[in-house]
Amino acid sequence: MNIKLTESQIKVILESIDFTSLYRENYKPIFQQVCLRMADGDRDLAKDFCQVGFLKVYQNLDKYSGVGNLQGWVRRVIKNEIINELRKRKLETTDTNITNLNVEVEPTEKDFMGGQITKEQLRKAIDKLPEGYKSVLVLYYFGDLNHNEVASVLGIDPGTSRSQISKAKSALKKSLEGYLD
Repeated sequence: MNIKLTESQIKVILESIDFTSLYRENYKPIFQQVCLRMADGDRDLAKDFCQVGFLKVYQNLDKYSGVGNLQGWVRRVIKNEIINELRKRKLETTDTNITNLNVEVEPTEKDFMGGQITKEQLRKAIDKLPEGYKSVLVLYYFGDLNHNEVASVLGIDPGTSRSQISKAKSALKKSLEGYLD
């Protein structure tokens, strides 16, 4: 069922929304269920996310169509704003060198080439990858993010993340073959 509202109906709905009460009613659940989760438990970062998110809600309150749950709309606006913030932070971090991510890469029997390569050889091979491959590979394998999370951080489609991982693994394997006996 598709409901169409007239401009005057939308105006009445928007005039009846009090931002202060909207904020009070939604802050705690959105902080706990959205912001804190997307900040990986960092309460200060989650508070920043909430502040930026609710500011975006306030600025775009006139864009709420009146269709659907208001809390769901607020949640979506805030989540999208958090994703945008994460993208900005990612762009500000231009050097994705694996050593700057404080990621320990220690080959084991399960790692590439059955553990026949050293930690340093793996680091060098990863650093030689194209930037797109390297970013996705590091976030997925060493940052423990799934394809959807990698896609959100990098601003790409989850399918692109999967494709980049596949291509990165092939390029990495080819690069590491020179180290095998």
